[in-house]
Amino acid sequence: MQKLLFEPAWDKALASQDREYIKKIFEETKDAAPEDAISSAVLRKAVNHKGERLVTVLIHNRSSEEEVFHDRTVELQKEDGSSEEKAFTLPIAVPPYTSMPWTFIFPAKEAEEDFVTQNIKLIS
Repeated sequence: MQKLLFEPAWDKALASQDREYIKKIFEETKDAAPEDAISSAVLRKAVNHKGERLVTVLIHNRSSEEEVFHDRTVELQKEDGSSEEKAFTLPIAVPPYTSMPWTFIFPAKEAEEDFVTQNIKLIS
């Protein structure tokens, strides 16, 4: 059975409205991926004051193994068909049968203040 986990810093800082939104998306998407798969659901996207693109996703680990993100490639897929990849390391592993929200920060790009993200793909 899939469960929702908040990394400790998120758990302390998350506003109740955001927590409820994440729970709602968790319930809607927790069974969307096949078993033994790692998938994600985009929660939010934004551009910060440095022009960096922030994509908050709900990572679903539906496998029986702990998922460690150490220099793990994440692909930002855009609606125009283009994409870009960046390696990320998370300070916490995603336990088996667990979903966890996380924000991936991609470098600033010119003319991307209102970037449109279709999906985030977690690549092995």
